[in-house]
Amino acid sequence: MAAQPEAPETLNYTRYVLDIGHSGDALDLLVALMPCVAGYAEIGLGLLQHPATRLDDNPYASWIRNYGDEGYLQGVSAALALLETVWQQRGSEARITELERDFHHRHPP
Repeated sequence: MAAQPEAPETLNYTRYVLDIGHSGDALDLLVALMPCVAGYAEIGLGLLQHPATRLDDNPYASWIRNYGDEGYLQGVSAALALLETVWQQRGSEARITELERDFHHRHPP
């Protein structure tokens, strides 16, 4: 995996998270991280629960197990709860519009 070049999408997302971490506040950073934090959990759990998923000799078995693991899922729940708390403190209609616009501006379709 280390020998593979990083995809442009991966570079764009990691740069976006780093930029937000350096220039934004806690709400900005939590919103930037949630697609990966929650998305990986949804994918991992979905694969673990899917009857067609085979983990034996699967090169992604450890990834699937990790992101579908109860410990990771508890971390996701904690991250979502933190996002909700920070949103209650700093959020507004104008702010969500700004966060959404910024995300789409940095990640055009």
